[in-house]
Amino acid sequence: MSDLQSIYQGDYFSATFNSAEGILYTCWTTAYDMGEEAYREVVLSYVSAILQTKPRGVYLDARTARFPVTPELQHWIGEVVQEAATAVGLARVAYITSQDFIVQLSLEQIMDETQAAQQNQGHQVVRQLFSSPEDGLEWLKR
Repeated sequence: MSDLQSIYQGDYFSATFNSAEGILYTCWTTAYDMGEEAYREVVLSYVSAILQTKPRGVYLDARTARFPVTPELQHWIGEVVQEAATAVGLARVAYITSQDFIVQLSLEQIMDETQAAQQNQGHQVVRQLFSSPEDGLEWLKR
């Protein structure tokens, strides 16, 4: 029996859980012109995957993400993601950064929003950005 379980597969996001590692592997393939409502649905799929699998870590591959996230949406993401992280006791998230400068800036600002939300919710999740997938995975597995 495989330790890998496909959790979600969509046009803009996929998630696979490795039960042996306790790591949720996510890949974000968002489009520049996908629209805010479609992006919110992607985020809710991500939150659902976290709640379903209760991972100790998340590998968030945003190298092909292209949607620029507005400040208002960043705040909402910070709140809903941190709420799920707190609910399952998530410990670490490794963000593999996008080559798109605006998307990378959005990721950094989302990290700031989730940091602010975690202060309100009382659960500490360690989040770090990586340009190298190998470095991110190595850090996550520690």
